[in-house]
Amino acid sequence: MDTKETGRVIEPAEVLGPQKKNGNGEFFRIDSRTWAKVTAYGMNEAVAYLALACGTGHGNRSTRWSTKSVMRYAGIGWERAKAAIQRLNAGGFIRYPESHTEARPHYELATYRELVEHNPPAALDNRERELLCGLQAGKQPTNKARRNRAEGLCQRGLLSKDAQGVYKLPEPITEDAGEYSIWLPNAIVTGTSKNEESPIQRLRSAGCVWTLRLLVDLYTAQNLRDDGGISPRIIRQKFDRQKIGEQGAYTIWGFKRGGAEHWWTGPFAAHGSRKKVKPEDDSPTWASVGLLQRMGLLSFVPLIFDNDTDIAEPIHVYGLGATAEVPIEREIGAMADRAARAMCLPSKLEEAELHGFQYYCPILSTKPTAQMVGVARLTYRPCTKRTAAWFDELHQHGAGWIETFDKLAEKGEKAGSQRAANYA
Repeated sequence: MDTKETGRVIEPAEVLGPQKKNGNGEFFRIDSRTWAKVTAYGMNEAVAYLALACGTGHGNRSTRWSTKSVMRYAGIGWERAKAAIQRLNAGGFIRYPESHTEARPHYELATYRELVEHNPPAALDNRERELLCGLQAGKQPTNKARRNRAEGLCQRGLLSKDAQGVYKLPEPITEDAGEYSIWLPNAIVTGTSKNEESPIQRLRSAGCVWTLRLLVDLYTAQNLRDDGGISPRIIRQKFDRQKIGEQGAYTIWGFKRGGAEHWWTGPFAAHGSRKKVKPEDDSPTWASVGLLQRMGLLSFVPLIFDNDTDIAEPIHVYGLGATAEVPIEREIGAMADRAARAMCLPSKLEEAELHGFQYYCPILSTKPTAQMVGVARLTYRPCTKRTAAWFDELHQHGAGWIETFDKLAEKGEKAGSQRAANYA
């Protein structure tokens, strides 16, 4: 990992309920490159685009959702919703097919290639062409004048700049979204069956388009099957650990919440340009993460990993009641805690609690550097094959962990009772 941003401890929120199913399927797709450009237009255009995209059919292109849908799901008045759609059309994000009429609206979402063709870059001058040729040869701009020209090309979408300030030429444009696809649950637009405001409506009301962009972009980094949520190499909550005791093949560890950190990569790469109000303030990106948590759209779910390196693999979840958890995860966490407490000497447990350790877990002593990590997870999950595989595997393996911890708890409680009898 390279550059990272650390922040204060963030507590999980508990707000939302289950996903809602509707007749259009349970998820839709947008192109991350298009999404980056549409958010630059403004909040109303961004939420209108999501609403239209949510209404697309199997091909994720044709939609008959229109002004009324934007009004209903984003909470925008008629005139502003209509104006947002008109701006999307003028910007090349959507087009009117022949079947479109005022009475029966019909739109097609443009591919990224079509969007770029609709907005061709202005002609380059000689110095700009020279700069691009230098970048193709591997030469970065070194003086102020060239860097200023490079910044101008970035604003026009002809260059990009990473977190280390390295300028890069854009990737070749392809018709197939492929790696640029973002699969989103319909529920972030439509809300759930509880009839609360939809996530996009609440985020529009909050007024920060950066936070809306972050929510959507985070879906590109979530891999429930392999990581239990968003990769901890992108964002995570840290936990301090302390050895509490040993029994048989297990070491009992205590954990307490530490700070949170993220890296300027993936969904966070674009946020490196956001400015702090005061130099001593946290990055405004943390304000966006905190807002997503308070709205119940994101929470940190603890997992036990087999070591504390960047190549660590998760062993099992340790649910604490975060919004994005499912019931079996909380049961695993509760059973692990029960087993650990039963296996500890009361004096050691009391000492650990005095130092702020709250969560306990027995871990095989063959994993001496095992660590608890808070993995960020989005509350609304697109019902894809990958999500289904995670859910099935969680319940299959989760039952085994519950049984294991239950047996350890019984054994520990029996040993504790014997110690108490011997002491008496």
